[in-house]
Amino acid sequence: MKYTKLERNWVMYDVGNSALVLLNTSVVPIYFNAINTGASSADLVVAWGNAQTIASLVIAMLMPILGALADYAGNKIKFFLGFFLTGLVLCLAQAIPMSAMAFLTVYVLCTIGLNSSMTFYDAMLPDITTDERMDAVSSSGYAWGYIGSTVPFIICLALIMGGPALGVPTMLATRLSFVITGAWWLIFTLPLIRTYKQSTVASAVPRTPSAASWAACSPRSDTPCARSPTTRPCWST
Repeated sequence: MKYTKLERNWVMYDVGNSALVLLNTSVVPIYFNAINTGASSADLVVAWGNAQTIASLVIAMLMPILGALADYAGNKIKFFLGFFLTGLVLCLAQAIPMSAMAFLTVYVLCTIGLNSSMTFYDAMLPDITTDERMDAVSSSGYAWGYIGSTVPFIICLALIMGGPALGVPTMLATRLSFVITGAWWLIFTLPLIRTYKQSTVASAVPRTPSAASWAACSPRSDTPCARSPTTRPCWST
């Protein structure tokens, strides 16, 4: 299947953000455990579970509202950019040495930014391609996301595991992995930001007819509207 430029750029965003998803599910829990001092294993598990729950709840509460607003002209890219940049900045911020609880807070906010950007990313698809190609393009994004995410992950893993032999401490190598992943995410997002234009727009809420409009459209009125056999509302244009 040959992709258009816009379809290709849409797929590339999945390649970029999937790198952070893979890092979050593999490296971040181990790093969080390493920077914890004095907390028991049970406390760590509870704190990590609470963080995931909070992130999920915030996203679940925000998305119905923001998703409806995004359907209006120009809002998809605005919300997408806002959440993407939030996630990106906080991804890079995780590289800053900090306490375990501060790191967990940054992680939760980064997760909210990432997953919220995905909501608006998915909402872009009707503007990206046709109905006939939508399934194929969506599946391609999913597949290339998995494939592409392994590239920065392998680099980060090699740095973490081989860093000490090169004089790079494991903790520093892990923090550098956040920078590498953030840079990868940014690079593969820029093409979509430059080329995306929202074309599907939600219809505006119809105006409530005024009392004058109702009077003019009364069956007893001698207006053309009253005499017209059409079933359209008389106040419509």
